[in-house]
Amino acid sequence: MIEREKERQKIRSEMTWNKALAKFARLESLEDVKKVFESIDEDKSGDLNIKEVGKLFETLGYDMPVAQVMSMMKLVDDDNTGTMNFEEFKLCIECVAMKSDIEVKW
Repeated sequence: MIEREKERQKIRSEMTWNKALAKFARLESLEDVKKVFESIDEDKSGDLNIKEVGKLFETLGYDMPVAQVMSMMKLVDDDNTGTMNFEEFKLCIECVAMKSDIEVKW
């Protein structure tokens, strides 16, 4: 029973993640994506931390617990920094776009 609930939570988290990032896949240019990334990067470090990504979901109207944000970020954190750089953010959006049949224009 506990395993089944964990799996459901994982699926819900992935769906929320995908819905949120699909909005960015519809942006017109890579420059627009970069602007979004920079606006999320509150500390101007060049990487998005868990707090910043969590706030992004909150702003988009999605309630995503910190543990779920961490879990989803681990999937794209290629350099194992615990953060998401612009290339990882962009790749994440592109993957979501492909899954959602959204044509990326940038």
